[in-house]
Amino acid sequence: MAKEAPILQTFDGGELSPRLGGRTDLAKYFNGCSVLENFLPTVQGPAVRRGGTQYIARAKPGGGRVWLVRFQVSERISYMLEFGHLYIRFYVNRGQLVVGGVPVEVVSPYTSADLTSIDGTCAIRVAQSADTMYIFHRGHQPRKLLRTGAESFSLVAASFTEGPFDDVNPNKAITVTSSGVSGAVALTASQSIFQAGHVGTLFYLETADLSAVRPWAVYQEVGLGDRRRVDNRVYQCTAVGGANAVTGNQTPIHTDGKAWDGDGVDIDNDQRGPIGVEWQYIHAGYGIVRIDAVSSGSVATGTVVLTLPTEVMPGGGSSTTVTDFPIASMSASSAPNWMRVSAPGHPFIVGDPVVITGTNFTASGQPNVQRNGSFVVMATTANTYDVTVAPPASPYAYDPAASGSARRTISVVYPSHTPSWKWAFSLFSSVNGWPEHGAFWRQRLSLVSGRKVALSVTGDFENFAGKIGGEVTTDSAIVQTLNARQINRVVWVVESDELILGTDGDEWLIGPIQPNQAVGPANVRAERRTFYGSRSIQPAEVGGRVLFVQASGQRMRDYQYDYNTNNYASADTTKLADHILVQGAVDLTYQQEPDSIIWAARADGMLVGCTYDQEPGRSDVYAWHPHPMTNGFVEAVETMPAPDGGSDELWVVVRREINGETVRYVELLRAPLGDQEDQAEAFYVDSGLTYRGAPTMSISGLGHLEGQTVQILTDGAAHPDRVVEGGQITLQIEASVVHAGLPAPCAMATMSIEAGASNGTAQAKKKRLTNVSVRMHRSLGGNLGPERDETETMDFRRPSQPMGAAPPLFSGDYSVSWRGGYEGIAKIWYTNNQPLPATILAFMPVVSTNDDR
Repeated sequence: MAKEAPILQTFDGGELSPRLGGRTDLAKYFNGCSVLENFLPTVQGPAVRRGGTQYIARAKPGGGRVWLVRFQVSERISYMLEFGHLYIRFYVNRGQLVVGGVPVEVVSPYTSADLTSIDGTCAIRVAQSADTMYIFHRGHQPRKLLRTGAESFSLVAASFTEGPFDDVNPNKAITVTSSGVSGAVALTASQSIFQAGHVGTLFYLETADLSAVRPWAVYQEVGLGDRRRVDNRVYQCTAVGGANAVTGNQTPIHTDGKAWDGDGVDIDNDQRGPIGVEWQYIHAGYGIVRIDAVSSGSVATGTVVLTLPTEVMPGGGSSTTVTDFPIASMSASSAPNWMRVSAPGHPFIVGDPVVITGTNFTASGQPNVQRNGSFVVMATTANTYDVTVAPPASPYAYDPAASGSARRTISVVYPSHTPSWKWAFSLFSSVNGWPEHGAFWRQRLSLVSGRKVALSVTGDFENFAGKIGGEVTTDSAIVQTLNARQINRVVWVVESDELILGTDGDEWLIGPIQPNQAVGPANVRAERRTFYGSRSIQPAEVGGRVLFVQASGQRMRDYQYDYNTNNYASADTTKLADHILVQGAVDLTYQQEPDSIIWAARADGMLVGCTYDQEPGRSDVYAWHPHPMTNGFVEAVETMPAPDGGSDELWVVVRREINGETVRYVELLRAPLGDQEDQAEAFYVDSGLTYRGAPTMSISGLGHLEGQTVQILTDGAAHPDRVVEGGQITLQIEASVVHAGLPAPCAMATMSIEAGASNGTAQAKKKRLTNVSVRMHRSLGGNLGPERDETETMDFRRPSQPMGAAPPLFSGDYSVSWRGGYEGIAKIWYTNNQPLPATILAFMPVVSTNDDR
């Protein structure tokens, strides 16, 4: 009989699949466990008992399932948001945000049914920029959650300007006209196109025919009110330098207000009039209307938000431009019945009609009267102009105490045209569906719904103008469609060097065609890279890797760019633990500090974790570990930085049955006892609370666990269990630091020992373990044995230690009398049913194996 003394010194393989029970050829076989409950396998190798969960608050009653979302303003300012039925509540500094004894809450449009998808996953997504969080849901217009103060928030609708728009209508038989070009208008379609779900969205309308507007050209004679176009931009002449004026040589390029194309000066003997006129920008060949109401399928009313072309009006329409020019002073002119107006830089020429308003004239023998009248310009200089004066013929005098202006009105009637078929609805609406996802990428806000992706104007997150001043520029908004053989819906978005999108059938990248140039409408492409498919769960991001749950919910894959293949490579992190997510994941989050752990909530309410550390050539850890809870069904998980910024903390929503009622609690997973912490700080109970103060025997404030049997740690020592009655418990002796909560027992079992055989494998051969020792660090309590229910209690109390105090934490090797006999499958079990810390560094058995079987 061969004898061997192996050491099992690392557990970073996590809980392995039962299918690997015979895979002694795998290196991770010796690093893994067949059972690992409520233990955290660390990158360094030891298995550390997880801390308990601290009760924070009860979720708002009566609203059904709730979800958690992190709102991180900075490294030191973070909030946890509780999304429930028509409300959002807030948590900060490990407690609920309360003002005046009332939880801070904002009203939201999301019902409990809205919040949860049909597959049990969270149906909302967020994208955050400083104090503003954009919230997305397919059934609702995007919202903005604004942090207006440390304890105040508001939720408003996000209103995007100038788009994004769906593809322009291709059917020339379906036309739309507008009753006007600005203000309130009525849109009339030749066929039924409008639906109630279009109310509140934008409508794009472009002229189909600009033939009535001649192009701008140099030295072209124009008059007031004439229109000219540059590309599709239309301008109107609003001032000239004099009679027979012609255009200058500066092509109009402005997209707002007015500008001259020359100086308006008449050059002697050039056979032209004054060179240069003033042009007012009118439109870029298209306009935008916000739909306010839908009267029928063919008629909608709305408000113009970007001036429409006059060509979209029935019969061509007309326009009127009114401009006021201030008057410096007025006096009698040398000519009879004329008045001289002093107005430096005025635009008037002989023959212009003007209306003078808001000033007083004084006539001989008459009192002062305010005169609003129509006049004609009779003569001009650079700084004055003379106008006719109606009878009486007596000279008028200007009252300097009054102010006035000269108003010029230019009215133009446009020729008829062909009704426009170039129109488009908003890309997102209650008809098409609102954005389901959002992300900030390359200084743009990305909105995603279905297979459509819209990118905002660069640096202007709420502006989705596809054209800027009528031209498509590098900064213009972008709309991309994921064109594939299957109609797959985008279920997650991650911003990286490229925008990574996961659909329920494949994975896509959006990025520049030319990497060394800015992303723009002419430099962007969408490419499908892999074909795994995803569940609608926002991935975890670990370094440069993206970890997402596959469509079945049973596998989690990592995703990283591989420079060798110029593609994204992916590995199944559950391949050695295929049982761990077989019930399906419904939520996912990443805890970076103190240990790199990806946490998931399963559909059956189990909390599971994956210790994840991948460094090529140095570390290859993806260790799964389940965390069953007593009377606990985990529904949501999320992480956020601790108040001191030294670690990340896992927050969970746990459904429990308490005192005959179904309740949902927001709880915080406490870290295991630290190396520098006092033994009394060991917190290993779930939904627990801590009393800290003067020695007492009565602990109150446990109403959230009414009727439950709780475990207790008093000043570092395990205390007999108690049942909560009236929200309190009574201790045997007084204590200053007390932790009380639901039991959270832990258990671990090695794989079948492979050691001691002199010829071939030790598997299936009769073997016996003797003198089993366990090496521990700052641990207390527990049991060792060959089976879960066949163990020997480990007694750490020494006769020299007083009975009234807790035994000190133990670090070192502990040996037990082994209860096992000869067996074919030999395992080492460790269990701990008390609320005490446990860190397992190694198991060291002596194994005798019978090679004759």
